[in-house]
Amino acid sequence: MIVMLTALDRDMTDNSQYAVLTGDFIKSSQLSATELDAVKSTLRNAVDAVKGWKRNLVKGKLAFFRGDSWQLLLTDPALALRVAIYLRARLIGGGLADSRIAVGIGSVKNLSVSDISQSTGEAFSLSGEQLDSMKDPARLTCVVSPSVPETAALIPIVVSLCDALISEWTQRQAEIVSLAAAPAPVTQVEMGNALEKPVSQQFIAKSLKGSQWRAIEKALSEVEQSLAENGFKQP
Repeated sequence: MIVMLTALDRDMTDNSQYAVLTGDFIKSSQLSATELDAVKSTLRNAVDAVKGWKRNLVKGKLAFFRGDSWQLLLTDPALALRVAIYLRARLIGGGLADSRIAVGIGSVKNLSVSDISQSTGEAFSLSGEQLDSMKDPARLTCVVSPSVPETAALIPIVVSLCDALISEWTQRQAEIVSLAAAPAPVTQVEMGNALEKPVSQQFIAKSLKGSQWRAIEKALSEVEQSLAENGFKQP
């Protein structure tokens, strides 16, 4: 992916680590203009929800480019995989589209807050290159700065396994996983009541079991702990 740099808002001079999520909607050419707008709106709403997870977690705004591609910058890399899975859950749960997502974790050199897709740096390069090299059936990948080899080697394998499980989700399972994925604990009763058509706690439990959420959640916890222990967690 070639990124043209214009109107930089800030030259990043610190050593902070960031996460860049670069994605594109799958089979977007089969969507009508109205449907594509609805998919973009679903993603915007999901990002708005992510902003409530942690103060200043999202840097700048969600950026769209190339018609069906998008990019998001997070200040806390430890939450990047959880955010990526949540965004896919919201999209799949919406019933119109899924998205490939490549997560790049590393430094940022030049940041354009007004248009994230015009920024540069290690995290942007890693994310863009991973998306461009992604092959079917992969739809989720993550690459970490090689400055931490232990983390860089482990996380892509874990993410690939999570991706395989996500590919089996039904629309209903994805909708329910999106309620379970936020960092703040939510009971299954609360999840059932949060749906447009409320369902029982037993139905939620069955859906989460069918989606293999327990395995994915454990993988998320391990990734988050590994990143935090290796200095990839922002205050």
